[in-house]
Amino acid sequence: MILVETASEYTNKIYQGILSNWNNLMAEGCMYHGVEGAKRLAREYGRGLSDFPKKEATGEIGSSYSILLVRLTNLKPPIDAKVWVKEIMKSLN
Repeated sequence: MILVETASEYTNKIYQGILSNWNNLMAEGCMYHGVEGAKRLAREYGRGLSDFPKKEATGEIGSSYSILLVRLTNLKPPIDAKVWVKEIMKSLN
């Protein structure tokens, strides 16, 4: 469990957690690798965002693509921002 007070802090904690376990999570063959892995990350991230007020959570979605996926994939995300947001919204609603 990650104890945070804001959606922005949640996003940063997710980034730090994945970064420190990159080889187990993002490397080829791991759970967040490739197109399907990126979609999975977006959906799981969205589930966590649902713990925050709707306005705060939706405000964080736009920046989450660059903070999480773009940075974690060395500027080569397997999906675009539109798909990222769509996948988050599946689990946020």
